[in-house]
Amino acid sequence: MSRPIFDIDKELDQAVQYHRAGELEKARQLYEKILKVLPNHPDALHLSGFVAHGAGKPSEAIKLIGRAIRSSPETPSYYSSLGDLFKSQGEFARAILCYRQALKLNPNDIDLHSKLGNIFRAQGKLEEAGHYYRKALDLRPDLAGPYYNMANVLKDQGSLQDAVSLYKRAIALNPGYAEAHNNMGNAYKMHYNLKEAITCYQKAVSLNPAYAQAYDNMGVAFQDQGRIREAFASYKKALQLDPGFVKAHSDLL
Repeated sequence: MSRPIFDIDKELDQAVQYHRAGELEKARQLYEKILKVLPNHPDALHLSGFVAHGAGKPSEAIKLIGRAIRSSPETPSYYSSLGDLFKSQGEFARAILCYRQALKLNPNDIDLHSKLGNIFRAQGKLEEAGHYYRKALDLRPDLAGPYYNMANVLKDQGSLQDAVSLYKRAIALNPGYAEAHNNMGNAYKMHYNLKEAITCYQKAVSLNPAYAQAYDNMGVAFQDQGRIREAFASYKKALQLDPGFVKAHSDLL
């Protein structure tokens, strides 16, 4: 005799609590228990996929989330999660298909626009990346993230003044945005404005003292100014924070 649906709901809620607490084996057991009663329960399938991915089983995770999609094909978050899995495996084309399907179902989701922008930027397809970042910016001009993402594309395209302008907009909305200060420093450095670049890097590390990349960038700017002692100190700090930072090792040589 099947269990009443409210029992399933209670067990799912308990499984989610275990999941959020990092008790993945307990969560997995409860998801499995639910799926024995309702084999096509979409949320249990979807969340089981996350557990499988966390356990280092990407193929199983993809199968489980694929089953969740077949069970509930109008749920955009399932396509987004599957896209994340494909992206983590370097399968960018399949990830893009998933994100675009999710976007068809939820066209005003700025996270989906940002994910598509990020995946295109990672492939060096800046025009496509800019298209999605601009859409996110149109949807939420009150958020710092879309300005930062669009600024990164403009920097990559060499539109440095426009990039700096958007980094400043991002920082105005989120003064603690260490990554925006760091990348604005990179844009200034590309402008050969080393003084402003160093100021940006110093602000970035003041906001995030563990920001190894910003220390390395600052070291390069100091070295370009001929301030060798300060450059070496910055490189060493970067390596202290991240001993496996290959670029910092190379810069220190």
